[in-house]
Amino acid sequence: RKPKFWHLLENQNERPGVHPKTKKDKPTILRDNTPIDTSNLPTLLLSDIPDHSSVVKLISCEDDIHDLIQEIKLSIKRIDEIKTSNENGLIDDDKVLSKHAWGLDSEWKPSSMCGHESPVATLQLSSPYKSFVLDMQVLCQPSTRNPDTELTRTEKCLSLALEPLFVHFNILIIGYGIVQDINKLAFSFPHLPCFRKIHSVVDFHAVANHVGSNMTSLQKAVAKLMGRILDKSEQCSDWSVRPLRHNQVQYAALDAAASRSLLSLALDQPGEDPQSFFQKNSHLRQSHIMTFLEPTEGKNEMVNRYSIQAGNAKSLLGSSFAKQSWETGKEVPPSPTIISSEDVQKRKEKKEITKAKRREGKKERRRKSVPLRELNGRAEHFPPVGSLVGYTKDTCVQSVLGERFMNSISSDYGMRFNRRGGVVEMGNYWLLFINCTGFSKDWKYTNRFKENTVNFSIFVGKRRFSESDLPFLYDIGCLDIARTSTGGSKGIVLFARPDGSSEFIFCGRCTCYQWSKESGNYDLKLRLLQFADLSTQPAFSVLLSASSKEYGTTTTTTS
Repeated sequence: RKPKFWHLLENQNERPGVHPKTKKDKPTILRDNTPIDTSNLPTLLLSDIPDHSSVVKLISCEDDIHDLIQEIKLSIKRIDEIKTSNENGLIDDDKVLSKHAWGLDSEWKPSSMCGHESPVATLQLSSPYKSFVLDMQVLCQPSTRNPDTELTRTEKCLSLALEPLFVHFNILIIGYGIVQDINKLAFSFPHLPCFRKIHSVVDFHAVANHVGSNMTSLQKAVAKLMGRILDKSEQCSDWSVRPLRHNQVQYAALDAAASRSLLSLALDQPGEDPQSFFQKNSHLRQSHIMTFLEPTEGKNEMVNRYSIQAGNAKSLLGSSFAKQSWETGKEVPPSPTIISSEDVQKRKEKKEITKAKRREGKKERRRKSVPLRELNGRAEHFPPVGSLVGYTKDTCVQSVLGERFMNSISSDYGMRFNRRGGVVEMGNYWLLFINCTGFSKDWKYTNRFKENTVNFSIFVGKRRFSESDLPFLYDIGCLDIARTSTGGSKGIVLFARPDGSSEFIFCGRCTCYQWSKESGNYDLKLRLLQFADLSTQPAFSVLLSASSKEYGTTTTTTS
């Protein structure tokens, strides 16, 4: 249903529902605060990764696995030679850990059919010096769903080769979105013990969120940290077709090699301590155990039949596992235990009772809430201008309604209004809420105090607006052709604060005397009617100081 006054809204020039400052254009990637033109970046090659061989070893038979075994043994020998004083045996120096880390990635046949999953076709591993692409489709038995399936000689050799690498506490296994890969490996090959326990797993996506912005994909991380473009053209190719093409092998190896190389570069970013990053962010270094669960009749019954600490039950590719995750080096959670049928029934009944209480509580809250737009505020009950009224919009609304009114209503009742918007409607007032964190010439709009006036901005798109925005703009005349406001039938009360963690300041009544519009953004000029009293208050000085700060690229938000 379209909102009130929708028919008065002019057509927007930009795509409907997109804020002018957050258009879905290609996001700008910054390096050293300088935009990167990704179209001019050279393509990343294995030869671009320091100390790394540009030759990829494709492993498709038992003889090939021996090369991988030698590399793993050499890597374990190097890391074991490093002394550590920790009781749990974990190395403290994260720079050393990143140097000896292994990259991991996997590929499988893509599918456009919902619910249709394909097993892992290739597993890519990258040591500090070499890259390996394991052809799992050739090395392992196809469509094996039973974890008790007897291993072939090649599978035994492969599992024995990988297990020492995956269970070593001081060898980081890193990848972008790696949790999905290790889950997929366990479900694809439930009979291989090597994929059931993996320590020191690091998801580079989580690391990137801590060290910088604009690294929401592996491509963006490579562009920002390595100054290269990662070619993903082979990502959606058919990985089930054999033999694998040369480009597929190169692409597969590069994804794993790039992840481990990016870790060292990320830890060297300004403001980060490469020697203690994982000590400060120990939750980023995870251990995972996959325990096979006996199949049950229904999908939901699997959760009820087992008690799983630090994890949950997962089903994929015809297999069901209990996946448990915890910080590497911490206490291992107990193994899943089977719950009796009586306990299962009790849990179901308890869950139903909880749901029923929640539904009843929602109905009760709806019955006992009063729409704020049906209540009137009284000016004689307003708090003193310039006073602090609290951290939430509820406390601001209560200050307008007055203490006498709030004491007259039952404690079971509440006010119903949109707590996310910057405009709140009452019966006789519009309440405006703004954060004044500064301004910039590059911003499309800003909330800013200037002498006895305030700039207040509202964006209205076809899918992006608060429920009170259009009625407010209509009431003050902003949806008419004239660029001078008519004042409106309701009064306007302003609450402002220096930032989102501060208390709101009651700025008193105001009026809108001028407005402008550009691409759905309405910039209103508000005149403070009680400026003489407000300007003498200490809280207003703090607000004015915060509002006058000038920035380059930060955003100011409407509360």
